Amino acid sequence: MKFWMSCTFSLSFSLLLAGCSSTPTLFTAYPNKMATNLHDLKQGDYPPAIQALTGEQTNHDYELYAAELGRVQQLAGDTTQSSATFLPLMQKVESDQLQAKIRGSAILADSASLMTNDNAIPYQLNGFEIVLLYQFQALNFIADHDLTHALVTLRKANIAQNTLSTEYQSEIAAADAKIKTNQLNPDFTTGLQKQMADTLTASAEVKSSFLNAMTYYLFALSSEANGNLNDAVVALKQAISITPSNTYLQSALLEALQAQGADPSIINNYLKAFNLKAPPQISAQSGHLVIWYDQHFIPPLKSFNVSLYLPALNQSASFAFPIYKKVSTAPIALQISLQAPGTAPAENLPSTEVITNVYGLAAKQLQEEYPLIFLRQALRVTLQAGVVASNQNSSQSNQLFADLTAAAMNFMSSFADLRSWLSLPDNTQIGSYALAPQTYTVQLKENNKKISLQVPIQTGQTTLIWVTQYGTQFNAKILNLDQTSS
Repeated sequence: MKFWMSCTFSLSFSLLLAGCSSTPTLFTAYPNKMATNLHDLKQGDYPPAIQALTGEQTNHDYELYAAELGRVQQLAGDTTQSSATFLPLMQKVESDQLQAKIRGSAILADSASLMTNDNAIPYQLNGFEIVLLYQFQALNFIADHDLTHALVTLRKANIAQNTLSTEYQSEIAAADAKIKTNQLNPDFTTGLQKQMADTLTASAEVKSSFLNAMTYYLFALSSEANGNLNDAVVALKQAISITPSNTYLQSALLEALQAQGADPSIINNYLKAFNLKAPPQISAQSGHLVIWYDQHFIPPLKSFNVSLYLPALNQSASFAFPIYKKVSTAPIALQISLQAPGTAPAENLPSTEVITNVYGLAAKQLQEEYPLIFLRQALRVTLQAGVVASNQNSSQSNQLFADLTAAAMNFMSSFADLRSWLSLPDNTQIGSYALAPQTYTVQLKENNKKISLQVPIQTGQTTLIWVTQYGTQFNAKILNLDQTSS
């Protein structure tokens, strides 16, 4: 019986390895696969990256490669094609992940991952990545003068933030329960603090991995442009609850409350909360200039191995975990100056402020997922131990076969899952300014990089400048938010 168990298991495992040859990240870490594409992006050479990512759209990790492709197309300036790439991805995400169900049981039941490693699980966008997918799709619609669909997309983003948070807590609770039930060392993180230090530090900078203040702010801007002050006020309150120190959000909320005709006592309460003496005084003839600044690319995941004790097996085993190591500098504010026709010198405006720490969101998500990562690996170790135990009294040849199988499983399990959406910004910053209606020369500066733009400001309208900085690239695109968009 044990002979046939060994043969059957080993044959199944061999077939699985053969099948997994089509899984690109099973043996090659995703950051290594993306390195050439990211290098091309940082040099402004978009066609090779677009071609390479287009060729990956039928692969095992469709969601990840589609997200990368849509983002690269957007950075290249092709927002229409980016939108076409994001749309089916959004539909898949809505079908697979934004329903009232727990993903954990399905992931844990994935036989390929239990026999190999987490890279065998088809990639599903993390919660913060889903919210950013909607945010960047909304940007595509705004760039293509479609405010209606931008608003619909941002509403979906707001709903997703609530749905994902609820479902994810259930998923993690289920993983914690399985860890305890299977006696798999619920205190496994105690000995990992040193290796996880940078992840935990970045994670501590955000309140939740699912809450993105920039998404709410963009919804508020779009709602206000569409004449819906009530929605704008609600969204601004949500954004401030996430990033309370951002002075541009504070001013935007006070302005919206005044325009809404809010009770003075409500405005006074916010003035006290913001430590301000008076709300901003904005001329009815003015227009708004808003800067949206995406800075750098998010750092890639790295791997570390550690030995952890498993009470159920009365032995220690090697585990591979993904971690973040802080490799980028602190956010650098964008310097803005503007000059009206016939005036000199240029006027310096207040610099941008961080509204969303995307790196912090990613680190928070990773920290929260450690129980699931540990549980899947512990189940692999348990399976491996069962294979060894079932062949202890086998013949020498059968024992050798089983030993080779166990060794192969151990080798496969040593690869941490380092997949993540790498063309996302490290952080997002904003600036907002009320200006008299006319065309200005606006200069944007970050260290030694400069851009000058001719920017028309119109009464009662919002002009949005989307700025990106990564590698040698420092780019800006002027967009308009107004009620005539359709």
